[in-house]
Amino acid sequence: MALLLFYTFLNDVSTTSQAKRLHGFIGTGGMVGAVVGSAASGWLSERLGTDILLVPLPLFLFGIWLVARLNGIFDPPAAPETTPGQSA
Repeated sequence: MALLLFYTFLNDVSTTSQAKRLHGFIGTGGMVGAVVGSAASGWLSERLGTDILLVPLPLFLFGIWLVARLNGIFDPPAAPETTPGQSA
C-alpha cells in the first residue's frame, strides 16, 4: 500500500518527461534498498541484539521529520490570487 501511495504522489509531482527518465531509477533504488536494508538489519540484529537496534529509531524518525519540515512539506498550499472584482 505504501508503494502505491508513493508512486501516486510521484505521478502528481512529476511531468511525463521526468517520469520517463526517473521512475526506473527510483524503482531500482527502492528494490536495492529493500534488499540491502533487510540484509543489514539481519546482520546487525545477530551481532548487536534486537534491543539495541531500537535505540536509534526515534533519532532516525526525528531526522526524517526535520528534513521534511525544512523542505516545507508540511506547509499548507498557497491560496490562489484573485484580482479585485473577481470571485474565487
